[in-house]
Amino acid sequence: MSLTRPKRLAIVLLLLAIVTPVMLRQSQWYHIAQVRRHIADIEPAWRSFVSTNQVYSGLHLYDYTGGDGMFGVYGYVSEETDLEPFRLFMESTAPPRPVFFGAVRTLSHIDIEHFASNGRTIHLPTQSPEPTADGGHE
Repeated sequence: MSLTRPKRLAIVLLLLAIVTPVMLRQSQWYHIAQVRRHIADIEPAWRSFVSTNQVYSGLHLYDYTGGDGMFGVYGYVSEETDLEPFRLFMESTAPPRPVFFGAVRTLSHIDIEHFASNGRTIHLPTQSPEPTADGGHE
């Protein structure tokens, strides 16, 4: 029995509809496993980086399921300018997947009163006030 062209096309489309999601899911699982191994491998370097750069103590590394499995970072930094040294560090680790920075916030973008009202603590770098001409502080 010979299948007509429309029936063959319908069968191919049905097979694609079944196989494609399974294939995509498998690639995501594979990428997530790569990211988890990478995070474990760079853990000592990450701890060292944070201990010498306390401004990054509010950041956390994780495996992000978006983008077919990515290397994710969430948390906060004080200033937008703090992100560049962090990005350079991340690039130096040669991550196996792109890095998702979308969950990193600067404190200028966080409603600090809401943050504090939920019982969370924000550790800000301290700066000494500049002395004035008469020896006092501003």
